[in-house]
Amino acid sequence: MIMNVWRQRAVRDRTHGRLSTPVGWIWTLALSALPAIGTEWFVSADGDNTTYTNWATAAHTIQAAVDAAGYGDTVWVTNGTYTGTGAEVVLLQNKNTALRSVNGCLYTIINGGNARRGIRMPHNEAYVNGIVDGFTVTNCNCGTGGSGGGAYLSKGTIQNCRFTKNTADNHGGGVFAYASGATIRNCVIVGNKTTTYSGGGVTLYYDCVAENCLIAGNTAAYLGGGIWPVGGSGVRNCTIVGNTSADNRGSGVGENDNGTTYLQNCIVWDNTGDEDIKNDNGKLYIQNCCVKSITGGYGAGGVSNITDNPRFVSAAGGDYRLGSSSPCVDKGRTLAMVTSDLNGAPRPLDGNGDGIAEYDMGVYEIPVWDQYYVSPDGDNTAFTNWATAAHSIQAAVDAAPNNATVWVTNGTYTGTGAEVVLLQNKNTALRSVNGFLYTIINGENARRGIRMPHNEAYVNGIVDGFTVTNCNCGAGESGGGAYLSKGTIQNCRFTKNTAVNHGGGVFVNQSGATIRNCVIVGNKTTTYSGGGVTLYYGCVAENCLIAGNTAALLGGGIWPVGGSGVRNCTIVGNTSADTRGSGVGENDYSISYLQNCIVWDNTGDEDIKNDNGKLYIQNCCVKSITGSYGAGGVSNITDNPRFVNAAGGDYRLRSSSPCVDKGMTLAMVTNDLDGASRPMDGNWNGTAEYDIGAYELPPPALGTAILIR
Repeated sequence: MIMNVWRQRAVRDRTHGRLSTPVGWIWTLALSALPAIGTEWFVSADGDNTTYTNWATAAHTIQAAVDAAGYGDTVWVTNGTYTGTGAEVVLLQNKNTALRSVNGCLYTIINGGNARRGIRMPHNEAYVNGIVDGFTVTNCNCGTGGSGGGAYLSKGTIQNCRFTKNTADNHGGGVFAYASGATIRNCVIVGNKTTTYSGGGVTLYYDCVAENCLIAGNTAAYLGGGIWPVGGSGVRNCTIVGNTSADNRGSGVGENDNGTTYLQNCIVWDNTGDEDIKNDNGKLYIQNCCVKSITGGYGAGGVSNITDNPRFVSAAGGDYRLGSSSPCVDKGRTLAMVTSDLNGAPRPLDGNGDGIAEYDMGVYEIPVWDQYYVSPDGDNTAFTNWATAAHSIQAAVDAAPNNATVWVTNGTYTGTGAEVVLLQNKNTALRSVNGFLYTIINGENARRGIRMPHNEAYVNGIVDGFTVTNCNCGAGESGGGAYLSKGTIQNCRFTKNTAVNHGGGVFVNQSGATIRNCVIVGNKTTTYSGGGVTLYYGCVAENCLIAGNTAALLGGGIWPVGGSGVRNCTIVGNTSADTRGSGVGENDYSISYLQNCIVWDNTGDEDIKNDNGKLYIQNCCVKSITGSYGAGGVSNITDNPRFVNAAGGDYRLRSSSPCVDKGMTLAMVTNDLDGASRPMDGNWNGTAEYDIGAYELPPPALGTAILIR
């Protein structure tokens, strides 16, 4: 099992949230947003397979959209498994096409049915900028005498992809990269094979590059079970583990060419047999690498290599990040072209605390902070590494010093006190390893999930990347899922939590406390207000999707009072049992702000209840309101926001939405719930403006784009 490949990152990865039902949530990990070039085309099993120029008319196959696309166009592919009928599922030829998934490789699969190659990008010097971004490529086979089972790449780049269970007869079971400049970057290549020749995972054939890749569990019949790099190619900051050469010739890395090739800042460890690297002609120059065993030497240019155990966090569990005591920390060479790691963390960092930022070896850069660990598999002793990890989050939080980070790996965590987690007086950063899909705080309907009490000296605490569910704060209390008095909660999901008083999902109290980039769905209050969220005096909710919550009194979705601010949120499908502001309710005498928000299709005929007119509603899309937009209310609209698919829980904006480029400038809001930059020029009038709602629409591409969904 390969874990921790793309953990959810607070500021690194785009994330897409979608409600599959009014109270169900699907959170997907997506790719970094890059501006499209040319026209956009679309692929989706739900399209009508006609013009391919929007989701409604999307192609059913990737190849159909690619064939329709022009030079420099982008083809978007949404969730699904895509197959083909020819020699490959996808042939990208002579167009510099950008083929991108919407939601990343976890959800977008190219399957060759063990009958064809996955992707082919043929050689053409005039078309070198093609890109494939964000797919799983699996069960592909390029046939007798073929190379590149998963992909054959002659020019361009493949990135953020996963190649698994692919087969080639000749070379490159996962990927065959051929010709100068072809690059594979930030990919996971696991469980591929060749049946006759070399490069079970990857072959780099003449001046190609593999960078920030995890290459594990692959098999070659001949040389280089993990990777076979020849002819001036370069392998940079890769981790190459657990691979096999059936001929026992370089199970990790094999090289037998006369052209100088480089292996730099790599870890090659625990590949089968006694030969992690086979350097037949000595032309593989190995520099600043961690190597367990080698035949043929490090090459004439080989320098600064080590043979010490790299001390992975948990090799047995597939976690190949570096432990704090790893000899690979800050021991890499400077490679200016490598600016981040597989997780998106910047390179280099000062991992050993000596005041100098240096590159680490391997695919992951170690963070720079005191770290404590929580895992069901730890021995529950010192909590300072995964082996000694705490079994409960609270134990690690209590042990950690001020400004420390507590890392929590996959599992469901419960507690015994009034809350599962109490973060008090330490500016603790509580972060999940793999994001909220895998890391759950469960109150068992007997206690609150998280509490961050008020203390002016400790305002920088953070909670990042958890699902908080089945929590109940008890009689007369507020904040069923979380009670936040200072600090920030971000990239979390709150669902099925209950409060008697206020804030069924989250109660945010005191100036500066912030909830950001969260999904709050299916929570409730049983007596008072703020079914999803309560903002109580000077607090902020930003880039949140608030849906399917219920309040007994005011504000089914959110109750913001006392100078609080709600910015770029989408508030839909909530209920006030008292029919008093099913989306947003406000009855305070202090001015609060609702800015750049969509409040739509909440139950009843009162999406917003503005009792005293002290909620100033600015640049919002509102279906119905009682009271007024407030004395400071300006530039609001009542037009249908035209979501991509409200019934399916996709609340992103269509290109025809009246909310595009109609928001006010909010300098503090720099991205959206997907992680896309704000503002963008979504209507293509030459001026970047903020959109209304939690999602920013990218600008139209120059040319034709094909979306595959």
